[in-house]
Amino acid sequence: MSIQHDLRNLKKTFGNITKHLDDEQILEAFEGEGKDLQRDMRSRIHDDSGNLSAAVVVKRFANQRKGAPAVFVAIDRRIAPHAHLVEYGHGGPNPAPPHPFFRPAIDGFRMKVGGQIKAAIQNALRKRS
Repeated sequence: MSIQHDLRNLKKTFGNITKHLDDEQILEAFEGEGKDLQRDMRSRIHDDSGNLSAAVVVKRFANQRKGAPAVFVAIDRRIAPHAHLVEYGHGGPNPAPPHPFFRPAIDGFRMKVGGQIKAAIQNALRKRS
């Protein structure tokens, strides 16, 4: 379970505006959005131990295979190996219904992220001039 924003796609979307920004400034904008998504996911989780909430992480990767840095929001399965069981529910002797937290947060995030990233980039450009 993860979501990635690729800098190449951002540069295509916003055209020449990003030529004036370095990858670090763009990554900062992505990381800010990732933290917003992380907060939204955590607000949808109802767990007693706190492990599932702690497992929602934001990670920066400077060098991907294709060369573009990226920011991921994901579940750290070492902390919460049961995350998929909460998201989708499970059968067995003690069945539990699904309690989605990841997909609803992603769906809401997709609708608002473009404008927020654009605003963050415009702020970075203003600071630069």
